[in-house]
Amino acid sequence: MVAIPLLFGRLTAADYEDNVAQDKRIDALREKINCFEDPAFTADYHDPEKTCHRQCHNP
Repeated sequence: MVAIPLLFGRLTAADYEDNVAQDKRIDALREKINCFEDPAFTADYHDPEKTCHRQCHNP
């Protein structure tokens, strides 16, 4: 979710296909990327007062 936009300037459903994943440039970027959780973001993501997922709707 980081390497593709850096390389192609986009992230679409088609970018999850095997032919895209086989691009060696993606592996090279993956090796340089470190992801860390921000516990506050995770808590907010799971807080129904702050996040609306597909299950919710606006009346």
